[in-house]
Amino acid sequence: MQEKAKILVVEDEQITAMAIEQTLKDLGFKVVGHANCSDEALSLAEKRDPDLILMDIKLDGKIDGIKTAEIIKKNYNIPVIFLTAYSDQGTLNRAKITEPFSYLLKPLNERELLASIQIAIFHHHTESKIKAHEQWLSTTLNSIGDAVISTNVKGEIEFFNPVAEKLIGWKKDKASHKKIENIIKLTHPEKRKYLTNPVFESIKKREKIFLEKNIFLINQINKSIPVEINTAPILDDNDNVIGAVQIIRDISERIAAEQHREKLIKELQEALETVKKLEGLLPICSWCKKIYDEEGNWTQLEEYIHSHSRATFTHGMCPECSKKVMKKEGLD
Repeated sequence: MQEKAKILVVEDEQITAMAIEQTLKDLGFKVVGHANCSDEALSLAEKRDPDLILMDIKLDGKIDGIKTAEIIKKNYNIPVIFLTAYSDQGTLNRAKITEPFSYLLKPLNERELLASIQIAIFHHHTESKIKAHEQWLSTTLNSIGDAVISTNVKGEIEFFNPVAEKLIGWKKDKASHKKIENIIKLTHPEKRKYLTNPVFESIKKREKIFLEKNIFLINQINKSIPVEINTAPILDDNDNVIGAVQIIRDISERIAAEQHREKLIKELQEALETVKKLEGLLPICSWCKKIYDEEGNWTQLEEYIHSHSRATFTHGMCPECSKKVMKKEGLD
């Protein structure tokens, strides 16, 4: 069984309030309270958590129904339908600021009241779902580790996540509504001019574009950053292009890692080549320990090893030889 919608009535005329409450009960709604002033309305809105408030525009006291509705919208996000015995344009213009779901003239028509409440609750639930989805989407995009930018069909920026702010050097509020080519400047090592942003080609051709080789982003402090750029058109429900989304990935660390890897591989290859040079049978004099090298010369062992590797030598004396020398010289 569907739960009854909860309605709060804010009306300073007691007889009118009682009549409204009875009508609401007859229509199948649950009346969760009646307030006759702003303070009471704010208190009940917080405590009773109604699905909707029927708010009389003219309330006794310093704060009228319009100001009360403004506070309720800001603090509690509860939909409001205004009730008024007046239909002057000035009052209605003031009320519009609070974005009410409807206005109803007193005395109330039961059918109009029912329709207005049902529509207001339905629209409020729909808007709440949309806002929740937008918040989820915004949180997701803001949490992505890459720069995310979206534009309209004119290439004007509409979304700019925190990573984009940090990478490009522009704050979101400053970049918003500016042409993307004025904010995101791309270059290629072989071209002196800035590249045309792929957003425009993606929108025109209605296809994804991926740039990954030799693309550099010039940020606001003129620093050149190697990047990968993935751009795709944004389509509406009718398959019309309404803009584009661009994801920019900083690949500086990847390139540095690849360069380091290439350096290590090169050093390893050089080391292997060095080891290979010392392979095979090496003729060595058993007396003087000279090596008979590839060119037919007798070379000192140290000199030969040094020329065929990265090894260098320092000369000293081992303990046994030291004893022999000292004994020979009569120093022991």
